[in-house]
Amino acid sequence: MKYYYYIIDNLKHGPFTIEEIKTKRLLKNTLIWTEGMNDWVSANTINELKNILISEPPSIPKVINKPSVIKIKEKKTLVPKKSSKYDLTYEKENNITFIGITLLILFLAINFIFADVLYFESKGSYTQVLAYFGITLFIIRIIITVLVVKIATRQNRNSINWGWFAFFFPLISLIVIGLLKKLILSIELDSNLSNKERVTILMDKTEKLFLDKRYRECIEILNKVINLERKNYNAFRIRAISHYKSGNLDKSKIDFKILYTDDKFSSITNYYLGNIEISSFKREKAITFWNKALEYGNKKALSKLDLYNNFTGKYLLNNFETGKKLGNHIFEKTFYFKYLKGLAHIDNNELAENINTEIGLCNNGIIINISKVFKNYTISIAYYEVNDIVFNIDNNVIEINLIDKKNLKFEYNRNEDESEFLKRLCKMVFEKTNKISSAYKYFTD
Repeated sequence: MKYYYYIIDNLKHGPFTIEEIKTKRLLKNTLIWTEGMNDWVSANTINELKNILISEPPSIPKVINKPSVIKIKEKKTLVPKKSSKYDLTYEKENNITFIGITLLILFLAINFIFADVLYFESKGSYTQVLAYFGITLFIIRIIITVLVVKIATRQNRNSINWGWFAFFFPLISLIVIGLLKKLILSIELDSNLSNKERVTILMDKTEKLFLDKRYRECIEILNKVINLERKNYNAFRIRAISHYKSGNLDKSKIDFKILYTDDKFSSITNYYLGNIEISSFKREKAITFWNKALEYGNKKALSKLDLYNNFTGKYLLNNFETGKKLGNHIFEKTFYFKYLKGLAHIDNNELAENINTEIGLCNNGIIINISKVFKNYTISIAYYEVNDIVFNIDNNVIEINLIDKKNLKFEYNRNEDESEFLKRLCKMVFEKTNKISSAYKYFTD
C-alpha cells in the first residue's frame, strides 16, 4: 500500500493512505512526498490528488474605515467610546486665522503708528472722527460675530457661547476658531421615545444640515432614519440628493430608483437621474429622464434639454445661443488658426485661405470664431459633442471629431504659445469627456 506525507508550518505529517489524505483538505501548493519520489513536490503535480485539493484564497484586503462624523446615542444607554471626538475629514479653516491675525496687526498699526500723527483743529472734528471710528468698529464686530457663529455651527460647537466670545473679543475669536477641529455631531435620543418620534427629531435635524450643505452628516443621520422607518420616502429623497451633491452618483442612483415607487417624487427623481446619466455621457438616456421630469412640471429639466438636446448637432450659433449652450465665460483664447474644412455651410461658400480662425475654451465647451471681411461665423461645440481630437504632427493639423461624424480641421503654427494652448485644449476636453486620452498623452509627454 502507498503512503503519503505532507508538510504544513515546517512540520511533517504522515504516513497517510490515499483515503486518509483525502480528508485533510490540502492546498494546491502543499508539499507532498511518497515512495518513489526524489524530493518533496507540490500536491497539484500528483494526478491522484488533483481532485481533492482546494484553492488558496487571496490575502485579506486592507480595509480603511472612514471616521464617523456623527454619533447618535440614546439616553440611559451605554455607548462605546469613540477613538476620536473629532471629524478627521474636516480641514481647519486656517484662512480665518490668517484674516484674524491680519486685522489684529492692522489695528495695532493704526493705534501705535497713526495715533500721534493725527491732528484735529477742534474738539468737534475729533468727536466726529471718533464717532465714525466707533461705528465702523461696531459694524466690524457684528460681521465677525456672525462669521464666527457660522463657523462654530459648522464645527458642531456651542454657537451661542462663541457668539458672545466673538462679540467681546472679535479678533481673538477669529484666530482661535480657525485653528480648531470639527467635533463629531452628537444627537441624543430619549430611549423612551417611539420610533416615529425619533424619526421626527432626526428628520428635523437633517433638514437643517441639508440647508447648510452638510451632506455627509445628512447621509449618516438618514441611514439611521431609514433603519427605523423603511418606507420613509422623504428620507430617501434627501439622502439621494445628498449622495449626488457629494459625488456618490452610484448610491444616489440607487436611492432615486427606490423613489420611483412613489409618484410624488417623479419630478425630482427623473431630473436627477438625467443628471447622473449625462455625467456618464449617456445623452439619450439623460434626455429621456429630463423629458419625463418636464412632464411632471420640473422647470429645471427644460434648461437641461435646451443645453443637451436642442443645440445638439447645431454648431453655427449666434452670440445668445452660444452663451446658452456653452456659457459666456471664456477660459482661454489662442492665436489665429487656419480653418481648412468641416462644416458644409462654410466650405461651400467661403475660401479657407481668406478666413481667420480663433479658438477659445468655455466653461462647457470649445468656441471657434471664423471671420472674413463683412462675415462672421461662431462655431459652438459642447464637450459632450466631441468624440476625439486628432493631431497630424507632420502637417501641423488639429482635427476635432464630433458625435455626428463631422470632422473640423484646422492648421496651426506649432510655436511655443500655440503648443501650450493645445495642451490646455486637450486637457480641458479630456477632463470633461474622458475620451481624448491619445491626444492628451501626446501633448503632455
